[in-house]
Amino acid sequence: MKALLTTPAKYVYYALATDATMMFGLAHLATGDSQLCDWYARTIHHASSRLGAYLIIDNGLMERGEAMSFGDMRFAAAKVAADEVILPDVYKDAEATRDCVQDALTRIEHDGEVPFNCMAVIHEQIADDLARTLEEWAKHSAITAVGVPKYYTSALRWPQGRISVLKVIKRLGLHTRFKVHLLGVQDDILEVQTIARGFPWVRSVDTSWPIMAGLKGIDITQFPTHKIDYEPDPKGTPNTAMVLRNIQTYQYLVSGE
Repeated sequence: MKALLTTPAKYVYYALATDATMMFGLAHLATGDSQLCDWYARTIHHASSRLGAYLIIDNGLMERGEAMSFGDMRFAAAKVAADEVILPDVYKDAEATRDCVQDALTRIEHDGEVPFNCMAVIHEQIADDLARTLEEWAKHSAITAVGVPKYYTSALRWPQGRISVLKVIKRLGLHTRFKVHLLGVQDDILEVQTIARGFPWVRSVDTSWPIMAGLKGIDITQFPTHKIDYEPDPKGTPNTAMVLRNIQTYQYLVSGE
């Protein structure tokens, strides 16, 4: 499993410290009108177009409270040369998310192929509903990946958290149809190690946890359940040594060793 890092704009260079073959960016930062946002956009564009990194851009739902529209995501993708776009979704609302995905697919069908792959995010709360949604999305070649949000880790209807969701995907045989991405880490960073060992076909996971903890001098090895949430503009002097140590730990966990 690939380890991807979500970073505040001014620390985007840390995102290249894991694996230069793949990178995760925030579309709303790349399309902002500040000098910092311009620098962020140039950095991830350079990673994609010059360094050859496979660039995924997120719709900003968790950071903004609302996902960017598909039109705005297309603009962002063009600006940074993104390889994959996370389609608009609505937090914990499966029906509204399906409508968002269908709207994007309709636009793609009308306009012709887009120069990027699409990731659709699941929000179903019942296994049968999840199966129907995945089987429907599998009919559309534009959708090459599915995202599994971090809140499934503690969702009551999924007793094994995201592992329950991954089991459904495997049972349907769709683990070979879709690339699977874990959207964030909930409350125990060791979860990714368990998933990496049991489900080696999961492609990637993103989180800001190792960086945000490191900036505050917190070692995730000693405090694997001490979650530090994403901050768009963290204050203070960064503890670079701890950030890099946390990144190495994160890489080891997602390797499944």
